[in-house]
Amino acid sequence: MTRQNQANRKKGKSRREREPVIPIRKHSPPPRRRTSGKRILQVMGVLLIGSALGTIYSSPWMHVRNITISGLSRLTPDEAARVQTLAVIPLRTHILNAPARDLAAILRRLPFVANSDVRRKLPGTLEIDVVPRQPAAILECRGSRWELDSRGIVIRQARPDVKLPVIAVDSAIDPQPGQAPEEETVPLLIAGLKKLVSSSCTRVRKIDIDQNHDICLNMDDGVLIRLGQTDDLETKLALIAHIYQETPKIGQEVESMDLRSPDAPACTPRVVGKQSRRKKVSLPSNPHPGDTSTTG
Repeated sequence: MTRQNQANRKKGKSRREREPVIPIRKHSPPPRRRTSGKRILQVMGVLLIGSALGTIYSSPWMHVRNITISGLSRLTPDEAARVQTLAVIPLRTHILNAPARDLAAILRRLPFVANSDVRRKLPGTLEIDVVPRQPAAILECRGSRWELDSRGIVIRQARPDVKLPVIAVDSAIDPQPGQAPEEETVPLLIAGLKKLVSSSCTRVRKIDIDQNHDICLNMDDGVLIRLGQTDDLETKLALIAHIYQETPKIGQEVESMDLRSPDAPACTPRVVGKQSRRKKVSLPSNPHPGDTSTTG
């Protein structure tokens, strides 16, 4: 072998050493994926839970079987029967499909119901709470008498055994159960009655409202209080409460009061003795700016 051939062999060998050798791989089929036992258990658990829920949902125990109603004792027998008639659910109604919200809305539309709440109690009971309207005064007009709540809403015709302050209206109004009367003075007076009751004031027996909307209070102690229009009504009512707090027995001395101008109230003393003499009296100092005067 010549030197030239040896040199050529060395060059070829060095080239083969420098070039990367790429192995030839045979294509093999992808390995089969095996479903683990844990995944099978999870699927079976989901199926079992779904089956159990479906069985419970379709069970007759989930049908509405009992309906309880609270609050009927404060209603009249006819009103209680009306509530019971409306609180009827079709047979085989599922407890989750019971129209609780719609039923509560229907009951709230009754004129003698202030609020109503319907709740579902599993497995098959519907609980209904009825909050009746509480009468606060009696509206007297056109020979009829109606019970009003604290907002002035007409509840029902007045019951004979209900003793409440009477608001007598001379104007022609047509009271409708579930609605406030057309006389706008009535709700204001009912709110004023609540303030007088909360104070130490004597009880208001009757309130007269004439056709000119002038207001006159008839107190339990026989004192007649003229308020006039609804202007400064809160100030006038506060003055009444102040007068009775300062002089609780003022009815023994005063026959009437004129508070149409609260800054200058006046009073008429009661007749003393058979000779119809009048005793001069003074109203307690006015808590509001203004003078207090008397008439004799």
